[in-house]
Amino acid sequence: MKWTAHAEHQLTQLYAYIAKDSVFYARHIVNSLIDRSVLLEEFPASGRVVPELGDETVRERLVYSYRLICQIRDNDIQVLALIHQRQHLDADDIPRSQ
Repeated sequence: MKWTAHAEHQLTQLYAYIAKDSVFYARHIVNSLIDRSVLLEEFPASGRVVPELGDETVRERLVYSYRLICQIRDNDIQVLALIHQRQHLDADDIPRSQ
């Protein structure tokens, strides 16, 4: 399991945003997102295909109000992005490996 720099940056920004109101909840949500990403190693095809992309190798898991978007290639899983469910997803905003 590897988080791209893009996804790590989004996770850091999410923590900072939530921590303005509650460090406790910021830690809780970030830890839940990380835990869910680790579960993908055991069940890589879990989650749904990202509707905006239609690519079987790019899947998402919903964690609270966030979409954890991952790409599965052979035995390699990368977290590509972390976005709020209400945020518009533009395919160009998600860095993918070739």
